[in-house]
Amino acid sequence: MKTLLNTQIFLVEDDPIYADMLKNHLSGIGFTNVTHFLTGHECLDHLYQNPGLIILDYQLEYETGIDVLKQVKAYNSDIPIVFLSGQKNVTIAVDSLKYGSYDYVVKDDSAFTQLQHAMMKIERMQTMTQKASSFSWIKNAFSLKLPAH
Repeated sequence: MKTLLNTQIFLVEDDPIYADMLKNHLSGIGFTNVTHFLTGHECLDHLYQNPGLIILDYQLEYETGIDVLKQVKAYNSDIPIVFLSGQKNVTIAVDSLKYGSYDYVVKDDSAFTQLQHAMMKIERMQTMTQKASSFSWIKNAFSLKLPAH
């Protein structure tokens, strides 16, 4: 079964020091397949690798995270995206959710913990979806159509 632990995670963060801290944290909790991109364009150029999750900063050097989010969702709407941003602006958070992000985490003292919780929720959602689809054949096999009288 495909899980976040055994899939590739993209981290789009223009601060290399923060990105290294986050990668170390993720590695410490079992997420070792994390690819870091400094720009949204680099991330978009690698979407063919089909990441299981994208962690996305809002304020990037050449674009906003919302711009990247829209392009990712146009490419594959099933890729979960969690914003991890220093922007505390509620409008930005609401827009990120409106355009399809799974969650919006503000970079503060509890950001890594909040991100971890969001990732666990995504993991549970994906597990339930995979289990439900694996049992759909049973529903199809046993659904009998009675002839009309």
